[in-house]
Amino acid sequence: MMLRYAALVLALATVLGVAAACGDGGPGGTQPATATAPGETATPSPGTTVPAANESGREPIFWRTEDGFASLQAGLAYKVLFRITNGYAEPSLAVTATCQSCASPSERQPIEFEGQRTDPVGNEAPGSYYPMNIELPYAGQWEIVGGDTARIPVNAEPGQSSG
Repeated sequence: MMLRYAALVLALATVLGVAAACGDGGPGGTQPATATAPGETATPSPGTTVPAANESGREPIFWRTEDGFASLQAGLAYKVLFRITNGYAEPSLAVTATCQSCASPSERQPIEFEGQRTDPVGNEAPGSYYPMNIELPYAGQWEIVGGDTARIPVNAEPGQSSG
């Protein structure tokens, strides 16, 4: 009887250990954070939790942010990590952002951002990784396009230097 109890405790401890190690199923490694002003650190508001980094989209392009673009503000840099899984392994990746709700034609002109390829950290999922800071100059609804299929709708809240 004591042997069965010990085996049950060992099995339960193993299952809990594996569950804790796996976390939310997301990849491990360094997580990009939202940009902050020099000398500041990104801290959540009291009583809130910052979700683990997430990946969204459809293959072959995934993107990861700390908060799913929730804190994106016009005029402030926002860090995004793109992961490409279709064999694309060029030294750089370009994405384009276009304001969908801006009234002025000059504000609707596409803006190109480019990230340099970096090596994955730790147990990251396979693919080519391209971190970049995206800074949208105007508040409004934007669409970020990468490649032929990745379309990411985002909302830039009013922030510094927004028009």
